[in-house]
Amino acid sequence: MKRKLTRFIAAGIVAASIALSLTACGGQDSRISKEDYDKKLEETSLSIQDIYVKTSQIDSTDEQAAKDIIEEMKEPFSEFIDINPPKEYEAAHEKIKSGCQNMIDYLDSASSLIGETDVDKIKDVLPSLEEKFQNVLDDLSEGNDLLTKAK
Repeated sequence: MKRKLTRFIAAGIVAASIALSLTACGGQDSRISKEDYDKKLEETSLSIQDIYVKTSQIDSTDEQAAKDIIEEMKEPFSEFIDINPPKEYEAAHEKIKSGCQNMIDYLDSASSLIGETDVDKIKDVLPSLEEKFQNVLDDLSEGNDLLTKAK
């Protein structure tokens, strides 16, 4: 069951990385230009992909390593939340920002299951994880659509 959970988490990370690479991410306190926003997209997407590669290299029985990689995965999403987008991207950014927060919530929930041995508890939580992840995909997809229209 641990191996299945690890694969489920990794699949979620990959899907979020792909969805996020279609949108935008980054982290700054002042309003940035469209070009800088797009550059942040590229940088964040690459960062998430690098972290994903690390997930495939950890031992599936190393619970601390799994928790550490999840914490590392949250960083690019957290940084995005603080970005001040170009005015033209504000609506898209709000939706993408929501997707990033939903991803952080998803990762926190997934992390709480690491080391869990009660199969019934895991089965009870999986639908909630799937719902949270669907929210991530929905928000990032809608944000991407808004961003495309704003360009």
